[in-house]
Amino acid sequence: MQYVNNQGKEGAINANIDYRNTQYSLFYQSETELSTKTTLTLGISYNSLNYDVQDYLKQNQSGVKKFDPQLYHALRLAILSVMRSVCMQV
Repeated sequence: MQYVNNQGKEGAINANIDYRNTQYSLFYQSETELSTKTTLTLGISYNSLNYDVQDYLKQNQSGVKKFDPQLYHALRLAILSVMRSVCMQV
């Protein structure tokens, strides 16, 4: 509970809220060697977040706020190619 601050003394109740937050995160990455110099990396992630709010003084502000995962933002693709290095010995 939250109270009004009356010069350091507890005043009237101004909030009585319970929060329940749930978060899920999953990530997978795979690497495949296409040749001795080239590697393909693919990654995907799934993230979900929910806020469950119970406001006992203002019931109309209670409920679940949900952030749905966006799969197209979670795809990752990379191609790494190693160039041949030339070392000269004197």
